[in-house]
Amino acid sequence: MGLYNVEIFRRSEYICSTQLGELEYKEDYLSPEKNKIKTGQQAVTAKEGDYIRVRGTDIEHIGIVTQYDDTKTERVITYESFLTIFDVEIFCDPSELENTTLENLIAKKIREYFIENEDSLQNIPGLTVEVLSGAVS
Repeated sequence: MGLYNVEIFRRSEYICSTQLGELEYKEDYLSPEKNKIKTGQQAVTAKEGDYIRVRGTDIEHIGIVTQYDDTKTERVITYESFLTIFDVEIFCDPSELENTTLENLIAKKIREYFIENEDSLQNIPGLTVEVLSGAVS
């Protein structure tokens, strides 16, 4: 049985953390699933929209908190993959692909919408994009 560290962040601010002895997690890139972490009565708080990072010796999951339930007997954090933050409609003129690869265009759009946006609330602190490959058709 492994030990897992659960950390909660609000934008770039650390909120709290705890350790768990067991973890159930499902991940599907095509159809993201919501996961739940039950912390018992450990001092953990979270709000919808907070970031969550779960690390163990063999895993690291990063997500967005979608729900937080605090009852008399346990605290439950529901979250989904961080990738769901990029599930937005973005206009792209096909002519933008004439002089670049699809991978570079996607990186450019992520920078425009989530790193260098004029609306600072849309920017994700600490987010970086690195293109490691590209295919030209």
